[in-house]
Amino acid sequence: MVEENGDWRGILKDISRKLGCAGKKASDEFSKINSKWSEILGDDVLERFCFPEYFKDGVLGVKVNSSSAMNSLVIKKGEILARAQELVPSANIVGISAAR
Repeated sequence: MVEENGDWRGILKDISRKLGCAGKKASDEFSKINSKWSEILGDDVLERFCFPEYFKDGVLGVKVNSSSAMNSLVIKKGEILARAQELVPSANIVGISAAR
């Protein structure tokens, strides 16, 4: 319930601040993932066709530009996830979602 004396502004500021911090943390972790991307993939050929697209709720979204790269990514998904967790532990990556 919002009080009439303007307390709703404080509530909105608090919500905005909290959302901003959560968004900033995710973007910071995404930047770390991007900077380590070649090490995370561990495959020079695959790196030409796969790009990190987003990071949300522990899931790393990967854009894949070819069917053969998608197949390779699916086969190596467990290895890639393990390397990502090792190289960027602060991100708490729990999964990888790939899409064309």
